[in-house]
Amino acid sequence: MTTELFDPTGRVYATLAYDATNKWVVCTWLGAQSKMNVLQGSNACIALLQQHACGCLLNDSRQLIGVWSDKATELLYAHWAPRGIEAGLTHVATVAYPDSAAALYAEFMELNLAGRLHMRLFHHLAPAQQWLHACQAC
Repeated sequence: MTTELFDPTGRVYATLAYDATNKWVVCTWLGAQSKMNVLQGSNACIALLQQHACGCLLNDSRQLIGVWSDKATELLYAHWAPRGIEAGLTHVATVAYPDSAAALYAEFMELNLAGRLHMRLFHHLAPAQQWLHACQAC
């Protein structure tokens, strides 16, 4: 079942689902994101990971528009990642277009969380899915 997250104007800014076949959570970011959207979406993601005792996240940022504020990026690094790890998150595959703001965020997170969380940036969905499957097999 897919959950849609709405901003105050009623626009869907993210969708979340547990993929029972693949045993991972899928989060798809849509359009421009405010700091509040990032915070609420990230919290909803952690709740879904906990609910399903899931360690893998497929983070699809291909439909993300614009840039997140420095505060939103700081929140993800300083608060979301440690809480995700505490909730059992071990692997994050982010799909984003090359040279997009989303790719830059993913690269920042991958570099700064190395050793604490396995993160990889992909430009296409299939390789991201294959990587998560390989990680689950270990």
